[in-house]
Amino acid sequence: MADVNRMIDAAYPDAADPTEAQTARARHRLRNAAVDPRPRMRVPRIRTIAVTGAAAALLGGAGLVRLVSPGDATMTANAAVARALEPAAVAAAGSGAIGPVPAGKFLYVHTRAMNMATSVGGGGDVRYLFADDRQVWLAPDGAGLLRTSSRPVRFVSGSRDAYRAALAQPRGAENVRLGACGDCPEGTPSTTAASFAAAGVGDDVLAAHADDPEGLAGLLRVGAGKYGGQPTEDEMFTMVGDGLRESLLSPAARTALFRVAAYVPGVESLGTRTDSTGRRGVAIARVDSKGLRTVLIFDPATSQVLEEQSIAVDPPPDLDIPAGTVTGRSTLLRVGIADAEGVRP
Repeated sequence: MADVNRMIDAAYPDAADPTEAQTARARHRLRNAAVDPRPRMRVPRIRTIAVTGAAAALLGGAGLVRLVSPGDATMTANAAVARALEPAAVAAAGSGAIGPVPAGKFLYVHTRAMNMATSVGGGGDVRYLFADDRQVWLAPDGAGLLRTSSRPVRFVSGSRDAYRAALAQPRGAENVRLGACGDCPEGTPSTTAASFAAAGVGDDVLAAHADDPEGLAGLLRVGAGKYGGQPTEDEMFTMVGDGLRESLLSPAARTALFRVAAYVPGVESLGTRTDSTGRRGVAIARVDSKGLRTVLIFDPATSQVLEEQSIAVDPPPDLDIPAGTVTGRSTLLRVGIADAEGVRP
């Protein structure tokens, strides 16, 4: 529960006590954090990609392409993003996924993360970064085990005394049971795939739009309000990131998400970037309505999500952190199929 509470504190700094819905959403995000279906990174190879028809017209151009989505909402496609992600989109369709997870087996995901915590107490308020080593064993229905080990690593703002108190707290591995969301409010989806379905863009809908990113962009805009509570365009980008980490989506569905990313307003291509382990990949980014910039780095040869980063480029005054602060980072280290909870593949 400590990890859940930290996420709620960071997301709802002014709330005295978390609501049932806030707790459920935090559990849901923990369950699906940094889950990606790709096998461990293979040796990159040069690919020749044949693109025809409307896709060729889009990828061959430069700058922005206009389209009209359902509901007469005019959207803009960033051709540089489309070009950058097309190799990963092709790899997603051709490389296959680890899933579906066989009955009685568990998807194993090992990530190393750094996130911001907010602590409010008698010693004063403090914000600091904590390192989190996370292992997840996830069954197809969302049940499983989350094992985390965290520690404060960097003071950000607030009370130094409160930060020293956080440093002095005993640390150790923490096990969190992941039921099939039986502890969530009735109707709460238990996996990201289920959340997509509840928003009207389930795996079958995504897969059917693998070659129609324009149409899918409109569907994501409509479904964003059912997926989460952020502003529509922020939620659209969140859906893309969540879906590309989701282990239970089909290869065709992931291909569709790579291609629709170019149609999320405000998304940009960063070219080649290196993650915190030294792996090189292609990166895209977007600044949300709160001034937080999310960067996603992919291996174009495997479509694997290598790393996600969050940077405060224009933080609101009430966040009390300087511009440029890294508020979060999650690096995927290993993915595989485990025979049992607590057992590494």
